[in-house]
Amino acid sequence: MRKNTIENTTFDLSLGIDIGTTTISASVVSVSDGKQIDSFTVQNDSAIAVKEKYKKEQDALKIFSIVKDLLTVILTKYDTVRKIGVTGQMHGVLYVDKNGKAVSPLYTWQDGRADIVCGEGRTYAQEITFMTGRSISSGYGVATHYYNVKNGLVPPAADKLCSIGDYIAMRLTGTNAMKIDATNAASLGLFDVKENRFDANAFERLGLETYILPEVAETNDLIGYYLNIPVYVAIGDNQASFFGAVANEQKGVLVNYGTGSQISFVSGVFNEIDGFEIRPYRDGEYLYSGAAICGGRAYAVLEKFFSDYLTAFGTEHGKQYEIMNELARKACKDRTDLVMETTFCGKRNDPKKTGGLYNIREDNFTPENVVYATLVGMATELADGFDKTDKSRFSTLIASGNAVRKNEVLQSVLSSVFKMPLLLPTVNEEAAYGVALWICVPPFDDKTKTGIKKDIRYIKGAVI
Repeated sequence: MRKNTIENTTFDLSLGIDIGTTTISASVVSVSDGKQIDSFTVQNDSAIAVKEKYKKEQDALKIFSIVKDLLTVILTKYDTVRKIGVTGQMHGVLYVDKNGKAVSPLYTWQDGRADIVCGEGRTYAQEITFMTGRSISSGYGVATHYYNVKNGLVPPAADKLCSIGDYIAMRLTGTNAMKIDATNAASLGLFDVKENRFDANAFERLGLETYILPEVAETNDLIGYYLNIPVYVAIGDNQASFFGAVANEQKGVLVNYGTGSQISFVSGVFNEIDGFEIRPYRDGEYLYSGAAICGGRAYAVLEKFFSDYLTAFGTEHGKQYEIMNELARKACKDRTDLVMETTFCGKRNDPKKTGGLYNIREDNFTPENVVYATLVGMATELADGFDKTDKSRFSTLIASGNAVRKNEVLQSVLSSVFKMPLLLPTVNEEAAYGVALWICVPPFDDKTKTGIKKDIRYIKGAVI
């Protein structure tokens, strides 16, 4: 039973939950005007220790427990929540039984088992592409599933596969009727975006049964109820972040830095662009997304390098990010020609790709230049793909993610590399905020007259 508190509101609220790789967040939004009332973030400490470095697994039951605990806190504080939407990390997959209970861990988007060579010199992911003609990367749910099938690792009780968002929405409502939104379905792979369905022929060529696939739902389908509050079909976090961060969807480009990084923009035209994946969006439009696997982790890799040196030197220390940022501010005044390629974790289409440091000379090989070059490399990796698009219709770059919010030099670099003014959304936890908005806007309706209004406001990014 939810109790009234002094902080309870007298107007209707929408609640969005975002299940990230390292954190789980929530956003409470006013249904009347789209304003963010509150936000919450807790650690997602559900990682499972495994011996094999290529495996990246999380405990789905632990994630569900964290979400329920977070909901208890929020619904105690706010007693007028009328809708619950769920989003979360895309591409990853888990198996559930006929009762909707998890019978496997969550194999996350970082899982690398499909990069293992399986025959004819091809990896499992490459084998899928060879046999179906559809490109897929390691970490995508179908690629992970294909590896598991070929190696006898699918749990005997498995009835359906799904994303973590789908699982959480289903468990919250106590239903076993698995539904998946197109935004999540496409993230698993072998999904026909134009036809809005899984490619059954591709599954057949691979010898994969299609009964294990969930039903593709309509946008904002009702899944069930949690404490009498409607819970809607989960959506992909890329789409949720874009919807929650970009006010003018036709002129805005979104870059997001978390563990990985992405660049996204919307178009009503289906036109394949090298380096971009075309994903379902809403209202007949598509979300074009280019991703860097390393993303914000590149900066973390460099921080570990400096920390390891200090440890070897015998110096007590904490995280080095503030010092690194100061070094970057110093270097950005001179705009070093040192070049850092931040593909430390490979690329989607080339998992063996490595990073590199170039143009090294005696006068420019300094800590500050290495830090600054890393930030430029993080921006350039996304901008290289964007250069292949028709950039003329875009006028604003919007940046989200704590790696950008906390780093003014990265903000300045992004604005310079993309040659556009950079704005930062004033809301916190854009994906959670976005899904809270998403479930309140009826598809194909005039968003200025019906449903919730997108109250997205910005502050200008740093120009140093």
